[in-house]
Amino acid sequence: MHKKKLILLILVCFSLAFAGAATQLQSALCVVYKTVDSLLSVFAFALFAMAGAAYAAGQFFGAEIRARAQAWSMSMLTGAIIGILIVVVSKEIIKALLGPSYVDINTLCK
Repeated sequence: MHKKKLILLILVCFSLAFAGAATQLQSALCVVYKTVDSLLSVFAFALFAMAGAAYAAGQFFGAEIRARAQAWSMSMLTGAIIGILIVVVSKEIIKALLGPSYVDINTLCK
């Protein structure tokens, strides 16, 4: 009889532990979502602005510095585009990891 109670107690403890892990995973994914949504989009916008400034500043100098400025601005534009793609794709990946019950991630991760 004691073995049955012990097994039942162990099962209850395991079920509570797994429920807590799911909540921790959900909160961790929400933190990642908020970070990507707030920081990465701002950095991408800043890269767009800096690329324009670098290109414009390079036009005032000689041919060698102009070529370097164009290369720098193209690198910044590439980084900004990749940042925007990461923002868009990561939201969908986090939605998929949370499961089909969490269709609106904005209300889940307030």
